Amino acid sequence: MQRAVVLSWHVDYWDYLGWKDPFGSPAYSQRQTRYAKALALKQRWTPMLLVDNRPVRGRKQIDAAVKKAQEKKARVGAKITVALKDGKVVAKLNLRWLAEKAGKLGKNVVVQPVLYVREASTKCTAGECKGRTLKEFFAVVAAPKALAPTDAFAKGATATWPAPKGVDAKNLGVAFLLEDSVTMKTIGCWWSPIGK
Repeated sequence: MQRAVVLSWHVDYWDYLGWKDPFGSPAYSQRQTRYAKALALKQRWTPMLLVDNRPVRGRKQIDAAVKKAQEKKARVGAKITVALKDGKVVAKLNLRWLAEKAGKLGKNVVVQPVLYVREASTKCTAGECKGRTLKEFFAVVAAPKALAPTDAFAKGATATWPAPKGVDAKNLGVAFLLEDSVTMKTIGCWWSPIGK
């Protein structure tokens, strides 16, 4: 359970090339569009890497952004509990302020639960990667409707997903993002593997 998480939100707008990305989703393409709008970017691109809500390119820029993000003090702490019960992944997030007068959350802040697969291989059958086996890491497989942060601070916010068929529980993880749904700024993020 950490304060930083890597997530890969696969877009679906390349499906027209003839191969449908099994992790791609229109919702994730829309999420990227919201980032582009919030950051006043002229266009979306693939891959689009964001570190601490800022687009980065190149190893030096990425390393510098990660280092700077790690220096920030956390405002919110969390505890995640995750269980696999009756074919369902059940995760609960409890939040707490780390200091008095740490500030208030804006009206657009939500808790976004995410279920992801830690590692996968997919065979590409068309498009520019035709014939290649793609190695995927931290691919989001489900991101249901966002939850109210007030619940997470008071009694805990719970998210439930059907366990993906054919995926070993040890290869799954859950993340919770505390983010502003308009500016797309992340206030906190926490993750936990499902299988140890």
